[in-house]
Amino acid sequence: MTAQEAKARYWQTLGSSSRVFDRALKDVIIEVDAIDTEWMKNTSVVRMREREDRHVFNISTTFYFKFVDRGTRYITPRQILSKWQKLPEVRTQVQKVLSAYETWQALEKLTGIKNPKAQI
Repeated sequence: MTAQEAKARYWQTLGSSSRVFDRALKDVIIEVDAIDTEWMKNTSVVRMREREDRHVFNISTTFYFKFVDRGTRYITPRQILSKWQKLPEVRTQVQKVLSAYETWQALEKLTGIKNPKAQI
């Protein structure tokens, strides 16, 4: 596998993982009965992005998601994100993305290293 192929595989894995993350979050929202109008379920989108030397999750959802997730004086916390992070499918997808990323980065480094024998 070349570094270019590894890079393409990484981006493909990242894209397919985003779909798994989305579906898992929507399932948790339904599971904890956090839907009255289905607005939160229908507007929640999860993307995993590479930033500098780390990967972060970007979750776009309704403004009141944090109140339902963490709770307030009047709202019982549903702990949606805690439950979502513990799901086996989410953990598996994170491992797949990180593995693809590490493969790509390792091949990039190897591509940049000159053959020592050729320099003698």
